[in-house]
Amino acid sequence: MHVRSPMQAAPVPPEGVRLLALESPLPPFSNITARLGDLATERVLSRELRSDPPDILHLHGFGNTGSTSIPWLAGRLGVPSLVSLDFAEAFCHRGDLIDYEGRSCERVDEPARCLQCCLSSFPGGLSPLQSRMAKALRGLGGLSPYPNLVSCMNRLDLVLGGLGAASLLILENAAVLQRLSELGIAARSLRISPAVDADAAQWLELYASCLEGSASIS
Repeated sequence: MHVRSPMQAAPVPPEGVRLLALESPLPPFSNITARLGDLATERVLSRELRSDPPDILHLHGFGNTGSTSIPWLAGRLGVPSLVSLDFAEAFCHRGDLIDYEGRSCERVDEPARCLQCCLSSFPGGLSPLQSRMAKALRGLGGLSPYPNLVSCMNRLDLVLGGLGAASLLILENAAVLQRLSELGIAARSLRISPAVDADAAQWLELYASCLEGSASIS
């Protein structure tokens, strides 16, 4: 399952893999949790899994587009899930882990820090005028049309909850594995992604371990 914005190209799946390619338009930045809950995507997935359930659901685009509930929903319908995770897309509202001061962000579990970053002006986010208005309206909390502390807390909870429901998480490198462990994700569900030129056997081994882990849990 590849949930993408309309500008992204759909991948070409290998033989024997069914591709469910869905478009999920990116919402305005002012609602930083909007892209984490996509009812239309969830409905399509439910229909697909009920009519023709696959052995495994492999999800791409988690936290960037689509819904963080997809791994949970797949599990409720009896299908184990793998998530190919881009850490920055999942945990950073900007998608690049660069904070409001232009530095690399090392703390994704501090909603107050994320809020400060959300209310700053940057390309693709709030304009300078919107940033000033957002900071002026910060005292309104959830009544403000701009990001607030509760929305930042909810975003983190939704991401962690969705990842915790997946059978396996496929990660870029060992550094990301360490960061997810520190965030409370069980080490047994974490795997490093095979290299770009990896042969099919390595992916089959991952899929097999996903099925075995799902069977042992059930």
